[in-house]
Amino acid sequence: METDELNEDVLPMTNAFKLLCEDFTPKHNKKEVERQRQTARKIKNELENAKSDLKIEYKNLDFWTQHDIKHPLHHLQKAINATSSSVTDFKWVKPSKISIFDSRKLQIFVEIPSELFGNRDYLNLTYPAKRAHFLCFAAKILSGKFEKIEFVAGGINRDDPIFPDLFVDGVRVSFYTSELAKTKRFVPSIGNLRPATVFGENLFKGIENATPMFNQRMLWSLLEFELVQELEKQMKTHPTALLALHLLQSVLEHRHLNLVFSPIVLTARIVRLIKNGQITEKQEILTVLRVIFKDFISWSSDVEYLDVNDEQMEDDVEEEYSQHFDVNLIWRHLNIASRISKNQMARMKKELATCYPLLGQVYTFDPIFIDKSPVFAQYDHVARLQINVAQLQPLLGEFGCDSVDNRDVICQFLRSLEHRIEQTMSERYEFLGIHEILDPAHATWKLGEYASQQRQKTFLVGFRSTSAWKNPLTVGPSAQTNEAKEFRTLWKDTSELRKFADTRICECVVWNEKPSDKVPRAILQFVLQKMFHLPATCLSWRSLTSSSNSSEADRAHEKKSQEAVFQAFTDLSMLLRGLKGIPLMITNVHGVSGYIRGSEPAYPSVFAASATSSRDSGARHVVPEAGKIPLYSPAVTVHIKLEYSGKWGNDVEAIRRLTSSLYVKIAEKLRSEHKLCAVPTIDQLFVLKSGIVFKIVVVNDRILSILEEDVQKLKDSGASRIESSIQGMRLAMWKKKFIAEPLLQMSLQSFATSHKFFGSTVQLFKKWLGAKMLSGHLNDHIIELLVVAAISKRGAVEPQSTWSSFSRLLDLIATHPWSARPLFVDFGLKPWSEKERSKLEEKFVKMRPILPPMVVIHEEDHQGSKFTRENPSGIVLNRLVAVAKDALKLVEKQTIGEKAIDLETSLLTENLSPYDAVIHLEPTAVVRKKALLERRPIPENPKFHPKIPVVELDPVDELVYQLNNNFHAVAMFFYNKYGGHNIGVMFKPQEEEVPAKISRCSLHKSVSDTLLRLNRAEILENIQIMGEGVVADVELKKA
Repeated sequence: METDELNEDVLPMTNAFKLLCEDFTPKHNKKEVERQRQTARKIKNELENAKSDLKIEYKNLDFWTQHDIKHPLHHLQKAINATSSSVTDFKWVKPSKISIFDSRKLQIFVEIPSELFGNRDYLNLTYPAKRAHFLCFAAKILSGKFEKIEFVAGGINRDDPIFPDLFVDGVRVSFYTSELAKTKRFVPSIGNLRPATVFGENLFKGIENATPMFNQRMLWSLLEFELVQELEKQMKTHPTALLALHLLQSVLEHRHLNLVFSPIVLTARIVRLIKNGQITEKQEILTVLRVIFKDFISWSSDVEYLDVNDEQMEDDVEEEYSQHFDVNLIWRHLNIASRISKNQMARMKKELATCYPLLGQVYTFDPIFIDKSPVFAQYDHVARLQINVAQLQPLLGEFGCDSVDNRDVICQFLRSLEHRIEQTMSERYEFLGIHEILDPAHATWKLGEYASQQRQKTFLVGFRSTSAWKNPLTVGPSAQTNEAKEFRTLWKDTSELRKFADTRICECVVWNEKPSDKVPRAILQFVLQKMFHLPATCLSWRSLTSSSNSSEADRAHEKKSQEAVFQAFTDLSMLLRGLKGIPLMITNVHGVSGYIRGSEPAYPSVFAASATSSRDSGARHVVPEAGKIPLYSPAVTVHIKLEYSGKWGNDVEAIRRLTSSLYVKIAEKLRSEHKLCAVPTIDQLFVLKSGIVFKIVVVNDRILSILEEDVQKLKDSGASRIESSIQGMRLAMWKKKFIAEPLLQMSLQSFATSHKFFGSTVQLFKKWLGAKMLSGHLNDHIIELLVVAAISKRGAVEPQSTWSSFSRLLDLIATHPWSARPLFVDFGLKPWSEKERSKLEEKFVKMRPILPPMVVIHEEDHQGSKFTRENPSGIVLNRLVAVAKDALKLVEKQTIGEKAIDLETSLLTENLSPYDAVIHLEPTAVVRKKALLERRPIPENPKFHPKIPVVELDPVDELVYQLNNNFHAVAMFFYNKYGGHNIGVMFKPQEEEVPAKISRCSLHKSVSDTLLRLNRAEILENIQIMGEGVVADVELKKA
């Protein structure tokens, strides 16, 4: 990414941002720091004064077992037997130098005397074996004098067990030698490790090859002390740069990039900026951060040097580095960035580019530097890859050339796999990430144990998808070209020629007839099975929904339903705007329904239940048969506005009557001119278009003026508490229903249009809330706003799939401090300024005691309580947070667990155990459920006219409303709106026993002259009577 693409409209430094950064400075426990210093001095003293008469042959790795120490390279005994050295005997010699680094993290460096090494010990595993012997000597000397001594993986990323260090009471002790060989001996083109030495002559007899990765590991062991010394020297004089380093480490750690962008890599890059003069001692922290972020975002793929003033390598050597490594940051032939891949760089740049414009903003500090989300939420599609070394045995000839052990073979395979994925499906993803599912035990091991062999490793493979993710074709080069031959070879001759509309004839691989999520899965399986000869079982895709045909059919049905509603609404809008011959022309048509943007589950269907009548029948609507409850038929709400007229009058009821007559006129026109079934009522007009019922409502601004005039008269009369007066409540209700809600719906519609997965995420969220028996406890607008907040969270790369959107939504619900902070929802068009947000936060703090538990601030509600005043209650919010945390654990289990689970089914499983009583519903009363037969719009037939059925009839919804109305003082009710057959009842604990008062006698029974107890039996009996025909049975679970 080029830096000229970045937004340079940056904020000046503020004291608030400076304080946030300074508070982020790592806090050290003085007692612990002093303890570690004493430990380090003691280690140094023990090693400097130690004496030992032990003398061993360096190939004898079993020697240390008699001292209760296992040589770290014991599993490589055969490889070490195949090595040679001019110095075969190994003994303890006092270290040449012991240095204690006590800056950021205390570490000891021990220099092994050069007399212990031969002049060609840099070849094969001679140096690693002798270095490990010296570790064993040191461990034996220190044993018994310290509480805990362990081996710990070394290397630039602290994950290399071939070059381990010692961990003594929390202090890392590293070992090196400075005079083994010149650094240019380790350039990528030179081979310092014969594969035959490690894997035997049978496979690699006489083969000599370059070992770029092994060379870098050797160089790190030799140069670590000098490099750390150089970096610390520069950072010591730049405390602001050191603070910026801590902040950058946090950014990358919370985005799961810290394993490849290790502290050494980050420090080296910042030191490079210091040496180039881009970071100075007097710069403020915000300036330094911007310099660093911009540098990382513009990090070139060319060979770069830690110090531009150092001697540069020759062009052919630079070319070698470019060929073997994706990223190059060179210091004395050591490529500090050798472990970073192209994809990791792409993801890092994307993340930092997203954060860069927000640097300096106080309210985005947490999202950038502190907030952490799960690794599976960082990607749009994820798969679990399990690799066993035995599976790679046939490919050992390819992956064993630069490998020491099993771990290296698997790493070589992953690099090759990443390259193959790029060749076969690079157009389908922006970047991919391969994360090892780590076992912390592999990083350290006891002195008396062998290091883990790691014959099997498990990885999470994640993709950030593009619009071409589901493309059924892989389009190759034009036919009859050299590239076409290479394409056919790559795809094992499975490609075929295809002619396109622009007359091109290209090589193509056909995966499916239409776009599908199965296509990228098939490609990855092809790569693994055909190119690497691995079994299909090693890869398991992990998703929210099943890949079965029925699940795909359900998703296709949901998509078709949304398209049908949108198309019908578009057609109806054109008809309404074009109507002539009515008293007032229709000027605006707005759809204010979740069905239009696909955010409402279509249970059982968006189409109305079929009901037709002959031409002679006068009725245009049909009522259900007596004793039968029809399945749910939705109505899509549409608001219309009329051209201005000054003849409406000043009486709201008169305007209402005039409007109803207008509905009659519009209905007549729709019936006569467009042959639509239209049924006017006093407050709305129902129209059946393309099998979908629309509820048309006229929004008359004259009513708003009248209501405002009434409130003003009340104010002029000197009345107080205007908001709680009848006039004030009527005005507030009208504004909410016909101004705030439609404006919010327009913003949601716009957001849904630009985020294709928004509707499916909201649908899943609503189904999940239902499964947790929380339907009705969150306003539908709040549900959608929470999804918007999760998707458009500032400081995070926006997701591109339902998987990542829903995962981030769960994380948002589980981690947001609801009691301490409001949730700001930004649709992305006009973000809140720092000044605006500061005022809103101050107002929130002042009003917190009277605000509801959940406060969601958006453009149409600056107080944040318009849609949360009634729900959710504090108890429900706590319940929501708890079930979100449980769901996150379930998603994590699906992601990294050994066996894939049907995650959607698991997430949507009901749990009735928390409830005191359960109301079982009649199956026929549950009308919002999947229909056995798919509803379809009635085909047009001049002989029959379709009728409008009863719409929006849900007996369960009505029952819950009545239950809350009658029993809200003593109980709470929970149900699943989408096909649930039970209603959970939870009695309020504060009502269990109350003082004996006349006002509290209802629903309580007398226990004594001073005490009343909740009469659960009476309540349940009343529920049974009230729900006749809907309630099948009532069960008291907790007496």
